[in-house]
Amino acid sequence: MAEEHRSATAEANVPDYNRVIGSALELSQAAIYLVAAILLVLLALMAFIVVGGDMYNIVRGTMSIQSIDVVLGDILVVFVISGLVQTLIVYIKSHTIDPWLVLSVGLTAIIRRVLVFGAQERPYEDVALTAVLLFVIIIGLYLVDRRCHSVSRRD
Repeated sequence: MAEEHRSATAEANVPDYNRVIGSALELSQAAIYLVAAILLVLLALMAFIVVGGDMYNIVRGTMSIQSIDVVLGDILVVFVISGLVQTLIVYIKSHTIDPWLVLSVGLTAIIRRVLVFGAQERPYEDVALTAVLLFVIIIGLYLVDRRCHSVSRRD
């Protein structure tokens, strides 16, 4: 009986390594999310500065279709970065990835790619890859939207 009491006391004194390891991993995960969010916010601020400089150049008088195309491309970079920040925030809060947000960021990136292409001649592989990616993202958005509507009808 005394031996059982000693073994139970010894087990109670041993730290719960599962809990310690789990807490350490959760803390490191939170630190990684924090660093990623800070870097994305800094990128967004730098992109805003670039857009401001581009807008200043347009207002100053060097307005051309090329400069407007550059500004649109830079603004879409800001949208992509803000979409990534929003996706990170949703993941931190719910620990699930919202496919609609991810596909929307991808769609914005593809639209930016098309704008950057402009009227320049591109190899057909680049154009075909962009068209396939655009098609896949649109199909994904359609399927996610369809799934959301079918789930809401059941409820």
